[in-house]
Amino acid sequence: MTWSRFIPAGAFVVLVIFLGIGLTRDPSLIPTEMINRDMPAFELTELYDETQRVTDADLVGEPALVNVFGSWCVACLQEHPTLMQLNQDGTVRIVGVNWRDDREDAINWLQRHGDPYETIVFDGESDLAIEMGVTGAPETFILDRTGRIRFKRIGPITSDVWRETIRPVLDALAAEELTTPAPVRVESDAVVDTGVENIVLSDPDQIAARTEAVSKTLRCVVCQNQSIYDSNAPLAQDMRRLVRKRVVAGDSDEEVRDYLRYRYGDYVLMSPPLQLNTFLLWLAPLALVLVGGIWFVLRGRTGKPAEDDTLTEADRDRVAAALAKAETDT
Repeated sequence: MTWSRFIPAGAFVVLVIFLGIGLTRDPSLIPTEMINRDMPAFELTELYDETQRVTDADLVGEPALVNVFGSWCVACLQEHPTLMQLNQDGTVRIVGVNWRDDREDAINWLQRHGDPYETIVFDGESDLAIEMGVTGAPETFILDRTGRIRFKRIGPITSDVWRETIRPVLDALAAEELTTPAPVRVESDAVVDTGVENIVLSDPDQIAARTEAVSKTLRCVVCQNQSIYDSNAPLAQDMRRLVRKRVVAGDSDEEVRDYLRYRYGDYVLMSPPLQLNTFLLWLAPLALVLVGGIWFVLRGRTGKPAEDDTLTEADRDRVAAALAKAETDT
């Protein structure tokens, strides 16, 4: 037995390891890029009063939970009792972001289930949600007193999640405030200035063509296996609208992609760049093909050894005896 016989088994073990690692991960959980970044600048209307404006400056001053919810969100009902209890106890400031909702539906939903929010930002077209890198509802961000995002929770906040995950983060922020001065908030650009002068487009055909081309290179973070051009998910529709808006404003294709990479990371690209953290994803298929090719080549060269067909002396004697008997019988 040669060592080449073990190549298929080895390749199978490697494949099982990769699959095993993949099965331990929740594909719906996309790492956020916004940790330790300032809350994005925004100016939107308040849910109950369309004439009242809410901005990022309103979130500065004390730690806060920024909770993304919608009346259409089934999982939001699961966490709502916990939020109501936190509001009743005065435990933490809670700010709501009513995402992709109808204003009247949201107000009716809160009237039925209770309103735990100090203020609610109405984000009907995902303007703020995309800026924050939101992928679904409910999602909750913890802001420190300067308005910097320090933690993100994807999924409902139950009493266990509050006790084991959220509360320790807020306690750490409280201890941090006692020992360190408040940092100075510095606004940072989401997209690096390339030095290229933007040219505002007005030709509808050019706008549509560029929007389509860029959209095909960006992944839908809801579907995950389709581009935002192919996906019908509501968030993908909003991302297409954002791409068109930035194309019209004169952003280059790379600037549009960088804008979303800043919020969702390289995962938002349909073809992530070859980097250290994606090296195995690119290498694994090639390695398996290469191992299979080597195995077939080695098997072809070695083959099955030919059996020795030389007759022994005893075999010759038996053959001669059988021939002699056959002649006698005839």
